Amino acid sequence: GATGSSIFYRTEQASRVAAANDTSTTGQTAVSKIIGTMWQSLSAVEKSRYDDMAQNSRKEYKKTLEGYQREFEEFKNANPEWQREYDRILLERTAAPSETMNGR
Repeated sequence: GATGSSIFYRTEQASRVAAANDTSTTGQTAVSKIIGTMWQSLSAVEKSRYDDMAQNSRKEYKKTLEGYQREFEEFKNANPEWQREYDRILLERTAAPSETMNGR
């Protein structure tokens, strides 16, 4: 999925923060807390770079998802037997429990 701006910041800062702090016993939780504090102290201007990265990530995600959906529709249209089988299985799985227990 799309990534939020603070995640881009965390990814960028994680190794530097881990190297500068003894996180051998506290691990990533301590790193995340430190970076969270750093993130909160950034100005809107400083955060805008990461906001742009997140916006680009969302656009790329949407574009990729639309491509997958288009390919899937093309596949379904080219394979009507697949769609019938899919519909049959879906109906079977959503049938009432008493129907499936009786083997229907």
